[in-house]
Amino acid sequence: MQGSEQSLPDLISQTERAILVNRSWYVRYVNPRTLEVTGMTRDGTFWVEDGKVAYPIKNLRFNQVLPDMLRDVDAVSKLDRYGNSVLPGVRVKAFNFSSVTDSI
Repeated sequence: MQGSEQSLPDLISQTERAILVNRSWYVRYVNPRTLEVTGMTRDGTFWVEDGKVAYPIKNLRFNQVLPDMLRDVDAVSKLDRYGNSVLPGVRVKAFNFSSVTDSI
């Protein structure tokens, strides 16, 4: 993904209601054939309301088929460095969170 001219705060300001995920971990394949993965959010998961980060929420477990997620991307931000990776932030219309986790 090449990214766009919008910043991550720009994407947030254009979003009515969402969950903002800063990081995920323990991401593993559930089904390598369909590219379904499971994992958990970590280090900052927030509720977005009316274009603003409203408050932190508990970490969540997800199960997601990656091609479906990519199909549902409706906006991307500028490229940015996250650890050893350079990629844009993405806004996804639908994402499958399955439960709250006890992780910190």
